[in-house]
Amino acid sequence: MNEEVLKKLHSALLEILIEIDRICRKYCIQYFLDSGTALGAVRHDGFIPWDDDADVGMVREEYEKFIKAASTELGEQFFLQTRETDPQFSKFSAKIRLNGTYFPESRNAGTEIHQGIFVDIFPFDYINDNKEKAIAEIKKSRRLYKLWALRHRHPKKESPVKKLARQIIRIVPEGVIEKRCNALFLKYQSKPTETLVSYSYKMSGYKILLFQKKDLTPSTDIGFEGHSFQIMNNYDSYLKTMYGDYMQLPPVEKRVCHFDGEIRFR
Repeated sequence: MNEEVLKKLHSALLEILIEIDRICRKYCIQYFLDSGTALGAVRHDGFIPWDDDADVGMVREEYEKFIKAASTELGEQFFLQTRETDPQFSKFSAKIRLNGTYFPESRNAGTEIHQGIFVDIFPFDYINDNKEKAIAEIKKSRRLYKLWALRHRHPKKESPVKKLARQIIRIVPEGVIEKRCNALFLKYQSKPTETLVSYSYKMSGYKILLFQKKDLTPSTDIGFEGHSFQIMNNYDSYLKTMYGDYMQLPPVEKRVCHFDGEIRFR
C-alpha cells in the first residue's frame, strides 16, 4: 500500500473513531483504544505509520450499551455491523463501517456482507480469576469458534478434508454453536470477576491473553492524531502483556501493512 493510499485510509479510520468517541461521550460509555491503535497512541501519538486498521475495546456491559446507542445514534455515513444487522457477518464482535467505501477481508470472500472501511469493536468478558481454569475455558472457546469459522467461511481453494469437515459441520443448526459460544463468553457476566479476556483476540495455547479489570478501567484520555480519545487505565501493563518492550520499533522489514488488496474511498 503506497503512502498516499495509507494516508487516506488513516483519515477514514479517524472519521470512524471520532464518531465512536462522540457516541460514547454522549451516553457516558467507557471504551479504550485497543491493540495496535493503543500502541500507536502511546508510541506515535496516532496511527502506527504502517498500520492499516483500528481497534476499540469495551468491557461487556459498556459494549452492550454502545451497541444499543449506536443502533440509533450513528450518522448516516456509518453502518453498525453485528450478527443482528448483517446476518452473514460471522464474528461475535462488532464493526463500524464507512458507507460508500470498500475494504474487503479475505475471510469474507463469497459473502454479501457490508465490506466498507471499518473499525473493530471488541467486547472484553469476565473470566475465572484462576489462571489455569481461565486458560482451559479460553481453549474450549477457541475450539468452538474454529467450528463456527469453518461453517461460515467461503474459501476459493481448500483441501478435500476441510471441504468435507465444512459440509459436516453445516449439518449442525447454526444456532447451536452460536448459543454455546455465547454461553461461554457470558458465563461470568452475572458474577463479575477481576480478570477479563477478549475472545475476539486470536489466541493459541502459546499465547493466552488475560487482563486485570483494574488495568482496563476506568478509561483515561490520550491524544491521538490531534484528537482526544480514551485508552485503558494502565496502558503500560496492557501493552507489555500484548507486545513486551512496546516502545522498541520493529525491524524495518516488519513495518508492513496487513492489507494489499483493492480499497475504494468515497
